[in-house]
Amino acid sequence: MILKLAFGGIAILAAVAGIVAITGDPAVASAFAFGGAVLSGISLAYLIGRDGKKAL
Repeated sequence: MILKLAFGGIAILAAVAGIVAITGDPAVASAFAFGGAVLSGISLAYLIGRDGKKAL
């Protein structure tokens, strides 16, 4: 469930970054894109940690 929320958040942040990049300030768009990247990294770390615990 937590991964579904994280992936939904990534999609929303990416969509907002794309819209803002087209219509407005590039600094705001890069902030949204960076937020999506951070959330993606956290999700990946969670997946790796979860899979590592199952292997043991």
